[in-house]
Amino acid sequence: MIILSFPFNDTFHSFYDSEKYKDFYHEFRLDYSSNLESFPQSILDSKSIVTIRSQHAGGINYFPRKLKYNFLKNITLTTESLIDIEFEERDLFPDIIGKRTILSYHNFAECNQSEILNFINKSKNLDIFCLKIAVKLENYNELDFLFSLKNVSAQKLIIVGMGKLGKISRLLYPFYSFGTYVGFEGNTTANGQILFNEIETYSLKELDEEYFVGGLIGGNQVYHSLGIKFYNNYFRTHKIKSAYFPFEVNNYDSFLKFIKKNFHNKWYGF
Repeated sequence: MIILSFPFNDTFHSFYDSEKYKDFYHEFRLDYSSNLESFPQSILDSKSIVTIRSQHAGGINYFPRKLKYNFLKNITLTTESLIDIEFEERDLFPDIIGKRTILSYHNFAECNQSEILNFINKSKNLDIFCLKIAVKLENYNELDFLFSLKNVSAQKLIIVGMGKLGKISRLLYPFYSFGTYVGFEGNTTANGQILFNEIETYSLKELDEEYFVGGLIGGNQVYHSLGIKFYNNYFRTHKIKSAYFPFEVNNYDSFLKFIKKNFHNKWYGF
């Protein structure tokens, strides 16, 4: 599940093209606008996600609770769109949380394992679409913990990272996450977001758990490697189910432990 994240800002109408992006889910970040009513609800369908992120969770503009509630309730009654609601705000919207709800947990400071497990535990009996976990990632031990959550949660999980390992956590999404969010050059909605043109670079539409994983290890220069396009294009052209990724690594031992544990015999080298 690849979700294109669109900020509803002054440039939205100039770059949003429903036909061009029809093969993907669409998230509309309405907190980028100060006027919810100006959003064209006619574009919403069953592959849309309406998000009005609160400011403490990365939102841009403030909206009174009643206004936000009334708007989201109308979305659930008049469209087939999914809605994204913060876990800590769930009690403010009890009657609109349901089968088309993504319940979100954000932590921009750390990857707090006890908080995440508590979030999963408290949400296990809810009849919702899925859970979303977005946290700051600084090392492969933390990413390993996130990989383990697929064996813990009764709900589907969308897991995205921010921080040093944000991008690689998103690129590897088919191996442990129900979906990932993709942004646009100059219009990203989160730190570490994959860009739209990178979907093709990494063959993200085809990538699945059967692929072999390898790539380049180093500092943050790995993201500028010419090998990324070269090797991924080679694999794609020759129909080889492998992917070449940039791995920013500070501690080789923890990285190798993460690879061996989570990819077993599905890694070809670095």
